[in-house]
Amino acid sequence: MVDDDYDRFVDAGFESTTRETEDGRSVLMVTRESGSLSAALVGVVENAGRAGFRVVGVQQEDVVSLKTVTQRVGHSDGGLQLIAQGRRGPGNFPAPLSGDGWAMYSFASACE
Repeated sequence: MVDDDYDRFVDAGFESTTRETEDGRSVLMVTRESGSLSAALVGVVENAGRAGFRVVGVQQEDVVSLKTVTQRVGHSDGGLQLIAQGRRGPGNFPAPLSGDGWAMYSFASACE
């Protein structure tokens, strides 16, 4: 996706979007507030179509590492780690979904 296409996508209402390239294809990470997952998906597909794009697939990437959470939301690694450990902030950061040395979190829960 070239910069002009990405700008057109953002102008269509996708301000909370991150773009990546996987296997030579443009992949957009879209965050959308909605009453349900299905309503969010339909809204994204419709908005993308109005902007001249065609959605060809959907991926769910909710289970992520703490490092991925920091990259997506713009916190520093150390700061978010302190929040996750309950040493900073209100102390309500979600527990990891996994153990065994690899802490994986629900991205949606971590952002609440």
